[in-house]
Amino acid sequence: MIAKIQQLGRGQRIVVFFTIFIGGLMLLVAITFFLISFSVNSTPRQIAQGAIEGVTVREFATLPDDDAYPSTLAVGLDGTVYTGSYRSGTVWAISPEGQVRELPETRVLIESVSGIAVTEDGTLYILDRTNPNPATKGGLIWRILPDATPRQFGSIFDGQEGFIAPHGLAIATDGVLYVTDRGRREIWRFDLDGNAEFWWRVPVNDPQSSVVLPTSLAYDASTDTLVVVATGDGVDNLYRVSRDGETIETVYRYSGAPSQAPGFDGISISPEGRIFLANASQGAVSELVRNNYTIIAQGFRGNNSVVYREGKLYVNNFDQVGLVNPLVQPRLPFALDEVTLPTEGE
Repeated sequence: MIAKIQQLGRGQRIVVFFTIFIGGLMLLVAITFFLISFSVNSTPRQIAQGAIEGVTVREFATLPDDDAYPSTLAVGLDGTVYTGSYRSGTVWAISPEGQVRELPETRVLIESVSGIAVTEDGTLYILDRTNPNPATKGGLIWRILPDATPRQFGSIFDGQEGFIAPHGLAIATDGVLYVTDRGRREIWRFDLDGNAEFWWRVPVNDPQSSVVLPTSLAYDASTDTLVVVATGDGVDNLYRVSRDGETIETVYRYSGAPSQAPGFDGISISPEGRIFLANASQGAVSELVRNNYTIIAQGFRGNNSVVYREGKLYVNNFDQVGLVNPLVQPRLPFALDEVTLPTEGE
């Protein structure tokens, strides 16, 4: 082969040389990128740390699957924590002692969990993206009665697209469900029979209505309102909305540098009205105090959900980079963390 190249003209030899050189360089870059990507997140995970005095963090439970990707959390009155896999659709119930139990048929019937809500009697509502590919459209809600298998509960049937990118799920004390859809920029509500109707979107007179879209929401029993997280590129807003969707209060509006935005996603509200947030961009959880947020703990991996119960926060480690870049390995095992808050007076 070398002899044949030597017989070529000077111009042809130059072309061959640069072709081989550039090809080899591209191959080297590709191998380097592969090795770097493969090594990202490959080290064992580190436990998050408290950011204020009196806060402690411990690993609450580990999930059994290498593709668990726990995308959301809910907690029942008995202290059982529920989470579900964005990748496989599996739903797990975790006892207060951290014992993990897979719920029957969820792995078979549900495709991609993005939201969970639980009622006082232990009935679960599961928001299913129907496909773990973030670029796809669709979604539906499943209902799981205590000790039963999932049954389809409801979806959007408005003669248009239906669900596009359903993300957040909340339930009021009367059993009405509220679902955010980032693709539609809307929130819909479902009655006890699964009938859906449009409920709310960021008002057009809001100066950031074209920038933010609703991601998560939580029911505040202390005021019988919903608090909605609406985010955009470097923008984080919180709105308090009455149940009829008519009265709106801006609870918080981030005004700092876009590159330092907290990236709010998950939200949970205590019975007394304390608002806790998952700062996904900062790998932290925080509490909204006097119209500003205070970071409580940090060091989580892709946390986009937080749930409060009796002085404790439960936080997921979604670690979702591997969902969009298969070369990036999650830091196994997938785990949920428990944050213990200081008691009053500490």
